[in-house]
Amino acid sequence: MTRLVDEQEKKMKIKGVVGPNVSKVLREREKHIHEYITRPSGSPRYEVTSAKHSFVVDVEKKICSCGLWQLGGIPCVHVVCVYRSHNKNPRKYVHPILTKPTLLTVYSHFLESLRGPTFWTKSPYPDILPPELRVLPRKPKRCRQKDEI
Repeated sequence: MTRLVDEQEKKMKIKGVVGPNVSKVLREREKHIHEYITRPSGSPRYEVTSAKHSFVVDVEKKICSCGLWQLGGIPCVHVVCVYRSHNKNPRKYVHPILTKPTLLTVYSHFLESLRGPTFWTKSPYPDILPPELRVLPRKPKRCRQKDEI
């Protein structure tokens, strides 16, 4: 019970749109945006290239060809490059399940406390017993004969 209250208090202290773990991941990804070049490739599409690879980002459909954005809900390095090139905050484009309002609604419901076992109603049925222990089949032991010297 106290864990739920503690978690709710932690979530209330979150500053910003997303939690601290998502912010940490985005900060780590923002460190690598200098390694990529962003080019427009149609209206909502962009091509993000590095020395070795090239990725396509569709901002409208929220798709990156690397697949990280779709899998985790957090914009990958390529998406961060696109949004930073347009002076937009990538934290606004995180999946809604990872945002502060969703976290607050998850921890807004509490479990009702129960009274002790002395107040529980007795069941008319017999107590449930554990199953009987049985010997599991296994390889038989070898009978070794000792040599007489």
